[in-house]
Amino acid sequence: MTDTSVDVAYLQSHWYSLGDLDRAEAVKAIHRSGISLRNLAARLNCSPSLMTHLLQAAQAPIKDQMLARQGTLSTRALVRSARAIGIRRTAMHREAIELERELEARQHSRAITRWLDGEGVKDADRGFVVEKARLHLSLEGGSDHLPPVAMPADNTVRTDRSTQYDPFEISRAADFAWQLAHWVYSGIRDIQARQRALELACDALTSF
Repeated sequence: MTDTSVDVAYLQSHWYSLGDLDRAEAVKAIHRSGISLRNLAARLNCSPSLMTHLLQAAQAPIKDQMLARQGTLSTRALVRSARAIGIRRTAMHREAIELERELEARQHSRAITRWLDGEGVKDADRGFVVEKARLHLSLEGGSDHLPPVAMPADNTVRTDRSTQYDPFEISRAADFAWQLAHWVYSGIRDIQARQRALELACDALTSF
C-alpha cells in the first residue's frame, strides 16, 4: 500500500477550503492507494457515507464535472449521473455475459447433435434421449447426483457401460439418455449453459 500520510494530512488541513470536486478527487486518489473509505472517514472526522458520496461524484462524466465547477450542476446531480452510468455499465456487462452464455450454449447444442450422430441414435429416439437427459440433469438441484465422468481432451465421446441404470427403463434410448446426461454434465460446467444447450438441441429436433 502506498504511503498516503502526506495526502491525508493535506486533505485534513485544507478540507474546509476545498470545493466538493477537489475533495472528491483527493478522496478518489487516496482510496486508490489502498486506504479504505471507512479509515479515511475516521481520519477526516467525517462519515463513511460522505466519502462514498464524494467518490461517486468523482466518477461522473468529465462534462458533468465541468458544469459542476461552473456552478451549474450540484454535487448531488453528479452522484446521480455517476450512478446512472454505473447502472448502464452493469446492465451492459450482464447482457454481454448472457450473450456469451447463449453463444456457448449454441456451440454445445451442436456438439450434442454430433454426439447423437456419433452414437447412431435413431431420429425417432433423439427427442426422447435429449429430453430425458434434461430430466436427469434437472433433478436434485442441478445434477449434483450425477457422478462426474471426465470428457476426453479430443472431445470424442467415450461411453461408460458400467453405470447401473433404472431396471424399469432398460432400453437403448434410456441408456443413451443417461450417457448423454453424463457427457453434458462433465463437459458443460455452467448449469444455465448446460440446460440451455439441451433446450436448443430439443428445439432443433422438434423444428423439423
